[in-house]
Amino acid sequence: MAKGSAGNAWRSSESGPARDKPGAANSATPPLPSHAGTPAGKRCRPSGNTQGASLVLNLEGEILFGTSEAARLLKREPAALLGTPVSDVIIDLPLRRETPGYNLAYTELNFANGAWQKCRFLDQQGVRRWLEISARPFKLGSSRAFIVLLGQSLAGSRHKHDLSRLISLEDSNDDGVLITDAEGVIVYANAAFEAITGYREQEVVGHTPLMLDVRLREQVFRPEFLAGLARGGEKHCVSVNRKKSGEWYFAEQNIRPFVDHQGKVTHMIFRQRDLSGQDDSQDRLVQMAYFDGLTGLPNRNLFLDRLHHEMARATRSRNGFTLLILDVDAFKSVNDNHGHPAGDQLLQELARRLRRCIRDSDTVARLGGDEFTIILTEVTNQSDIIEVINKIKQAVSADLAVDGARLPMSVSIGVAQYPTCGENEASLIRAADQAMYEAKRAGGADWRFFGCPHEARPDTLP
Repeated sequence: MAKGSAGNAWRSSESGPARDKPGAANSATPPLPSHAGTPAGKRCRPSGNTQGASLVLNLEGEILFGTSEAARLLKREPAALLGTPVSDVIIDLPLRRETPGYNLAYTELNFANGAWQKCRFLDQQGVRRWLEISARPFKLGSSRAFIVLLGQSLAGSRHKHDLSRLISLEDSNDDGVLITDAEGVIVYANAAFEAITGYREQEVVGHTPLMLDVRLREQVFRPEFLAGLARGGEKHCVSVNRKKSGEWYFAEQNIRPFVDHQGKVTHMIFRQRDLSGQDDSQDRLVQMAYFDGLTGLPNRNLFLDRLHHEMARATRSRNGFTLLILDVDAFKSVNDNHGHPAGDQLLQELARRLRRCIRDSDTVARLGGDEFTIILTEVTNQSDIIEVINKIKQAVSADLAVDGARLPMSVSIGVAQYPTCGENEASLIRAADQAMYEAKRAGGADWRFFGCPHEARPDTLP
C-alpha cells in the first residue's frame, strides 16, 4: 500500500489509479475530484457529514483508494478496504464487478444532481450501521471511475446529545436495558442486561431482541407494533427469555420509543426486570415458552425446533420425512355464529383427535389460529402418508356438540416431503402451505401433495 503525500489518503499499489498515468506511478496519490460542480440548491452534504470522507472506485465497483476519514467512518482498517467490492462494505450500494455498464447507469440515475441516499454498511466486526452517501462518475487518467462521498447519518446534534445522555443514565440502571435503532437492531446494552442474561454487549450489538425473547417473537417489529410505538405508546408484558447459558427466566418487559425533534421514532428502548426469583418453577417457564396455552400442543417455537432437528437427522441418515399442514374449514363461521368459546372448544377437541392419529415419534403442533402441523418422522412412502391422512379425516369427521349445537368439523391438508419439496425449513413449510391452500380452493375437507395435480394424486393412481 502506498500513502499519499499529505498522509490522509490511502490507495492500492496494485490497482490504484496512478497506473493510468505512467508518469505518475510513483507520485503522491492523485487529488480527489472537486465537489464544486454540484448545482446550487441541492443538498451537498447530509447532516453530520464528515469532511473529506471519500472513496474512489473503478467501474467494477472495487475500492481503489480513499481518505483516512472514510476508513474511520466505515470503522475499518484501510488495508481491509483496498480492492474490496464496495457492495461488500456498503451493502445497499449495488455496484458489481460483473456489471460495469449497470454500475455507471445506476450511479448517474440515483445520484443525479448531487443527491444523497441513506445506506447500510458493515463495520469490521460485521455490525450493520447507517451512513449517507453520494456518488458520481468522473475521469481518472484514461479511464472512468466513481467517487463516493460519505457522511454520518444523524437525526440532528441535539437528538444525538439526548440519546448519549440517555445511554449514560442507563449505564447505572438496575434493570436490564437494550436500545435498538428503528429497524430493531441492538446498538446498546447496559451492565445489568449483561448480568441478567450472561451476554456481553458486543455479543448482542448488531442483533435484535428476538434472540432472547420467545414470547414476543410474532409481535415485535411488525408494522402495527411499530406504528403504535410511533404514536407515543408503550408496550408492557411478561415474557419468557433465554439466557446465554440456555436457562429460561421470566422478565417484565417495557418497550418505549425514542423520538427525534420531528416526532419520528429513531430508537426503541427495551427495559426488562428479571422475575425468576418470584417463580421458581422451571416447568412453568418451559411450558410458556414451548407449548400452546389453549390446546397444550407444542407451539410454533417448539415445532420449528423439532423441524430443524428432524431435517438434521434426515440429512445424516439420508432418510426423509413428511410435513403436513392442516387448516380448519369454515372456522370463522364457527366463531361468528357460536362465539369464540365454541371455537376454542373445537380447537381443543381437534388437538385431542389429532394426537390419537400419530405415533409417539411424530409431532403435532398448533402454529396459531386454526392452523396445525404434523411432522411424520421417517415416513416417505406415499401409501403410508395416505393411511395417516385417512385416519385424520375419519377422526375429525364426527361433529362436536357444544351447548346443544352440533358443529361439523373438517380440515384441509397440505403435504410436502423432505427433501424433494424443500431444502430448508422455510421452503418446506411454504410448499406444504401452498398444497393446503390448493385443497382449500377445491372446496375443503380434502388434501393435496405439493406439486401433484388432483387428477394425478397418489390415491387416484391405478
